[in-house]
Amino acid sequence: MTSTIPAHDAPITSISLVRSSHDQFLIASASHDLTGKLTEVTVDDSSPTLKYSSKSLATLHLHTSPLSSIASNPTGSHLLTASWDSFIGLWDTSIPATDEVSLEQTITNAVDRKKRRKVDDDKSRVRRKAPLLVLKSHTGRVSKAVFGNSNDGSKAYSCGFDSTVRIWDTENGLCSQTIVR
Repeated sequence: MTSTIPAHDAPITSISLVRSSHDQFLIASASHDLTGKLTEVTVDDSSPTLKYSSKSLATLHLHTSPLSSIASNPTGSHLLTASWDSFIGLWDTSIPATDEVSLEQTITNAVDRKKRRKVDDDKSRVRRKAPLLVLKSHTGRVSKAVFGNSNDGSKAYSCGFDSTVRIWDTENGLCSQTIVR
C-alpha cells in the first residue's frame, strides 16, 4: 500500500528513521523549504488493509539555503542537518513544550532571505526548534553530514562542495580534522 504523508512545501532531499516501535515511527526529513521536520507516522494494522496516519511534531529552523541531508545518531537522540548555506546543525530529537524559535523570527529570516513562506495557522501546534550547536568550517555547500558509529554521537563527518571531508567533535562543536582531496 502506498500512502502520502504531507511534510514539506518544497522538494524533500533526505529522510532518516530516528526511532521506531511496532506501530510508530519517528522520521526526520530535510527539504528545499529551508527546514527539517520531525514527523510521527503511525501504522494501524488491525484492519484488513494497512492504514497510516502522520503528525508533524517539530520543524528545525537554522538554515538560510536548501537542506541537502539529515541524519540521526544510532540512539535516535540527535540529528545533523547539512545545508547549502555551508552550515551543519546539531539538534536533539526531543519535542519542546514551547517554540524555541519565534514565529516573528521565522518570518523575519524569510524576508531577509527574500523568500516568501506561507504561514499556516493549522500548523501552530508544530513546535519550532533551534539547534543545540551550529558547526561552521566548510567554505561551500555541505552535501552530507553523518554521525560516527559510536552510540554517544560524539563524532560526526561531513563532506562539501569545498572538496573537503571534515571530522567533527560534536560535544564541543569543533572541526577536529580536515581532509583535502
